[in-house]
Amino acid sequence: MVFSAHDTLLIKTENAEFRFEASELLKRKEVEKIVLSNDPSKNNQPNQYFAIAVDQLLKELKISPQSSLYLKATDGMTVVIDSERFLKPQTQARAFLAIKPIEGNWHQLKSGQSAGPYFLIWKNANLNEVGPEEWPYSVNKIEIKASVAEIYPGLLPQKNHMNYKVLYQGYKVFIKNCLPCHQLNKQGISDFGPDLNYPMSPVEYFKPEALVKYIRDPRSVRVWNQSRMPGFSEAEISKQQMKDLISYLSSISKSK
Repeated sequence: MVFSAHDTLLIKTENAEFRFEASELLKRKEVEKIVLSNDPSKNNQPNQYFAIAVDQLLKELKISPQSSLYLKATDGMTVVIDSERFLKPQTQARAFLAIKPIEGNWHQLKSGQSAGPYFLIWKNANLNEVGPEEWPYSVNKIEIKASVAEIYPGLLPQKNHMNYKVLYQGYKVFIKNCLPCHQLNKQGISDFGPDLNYPMSPVEYFKPEALVKYIRDPRSVRVWNQSRMPGFSEAEISKQQMKDLISYLSSISKSK
């Protein structure tokens, strides 16, 4: 397989930059063959990858467990995952950075873009409720920064709110599933999708049942050729989590 400059992974911290070439990563003894029975980038078909555990890279670079990883894709999408998620015991879900498929070159996604140069995959994903947005593909850059709460404190619910516990649970659902594509009040890591509060929140123009239906299955409510939003099943966002998310969005809608 021929590699190009596009196969470089840039990992950037506050004080340094590290570049990893796919050809060099493949030579490392830590590389494993990871088998996915349901590859989300291939319509849940089986697939196999040469990959390296993310915790190996974090330990090598001495990344603090208090930091967060901002995984950036070539199409502008950004996924944030706390580094402590990657550093948990190996008896739980373990994240790997797929360097290349075992069979052939990188495949194309429905959008037409390549799933490479790097793809975050998980082993034993069911052990830690890994969400669909936590499998970012087309990754070419990882920034190590402070948490979303520190950088965007305006996204947090007010601690003195009478329903703070419910709103905070909704905030966590939003960070995990919505933040990779959406901002709130122009605060967030990506403008891949529309802002979910400015100028209006979806809770202001959707009936509650229609909003739930839209989140579960976007194409059952709206259809257009450029739509990229996935649906979130009850296995991914439970009924209670959905209620918490909508409560959070409703609360935030009052602050613009």
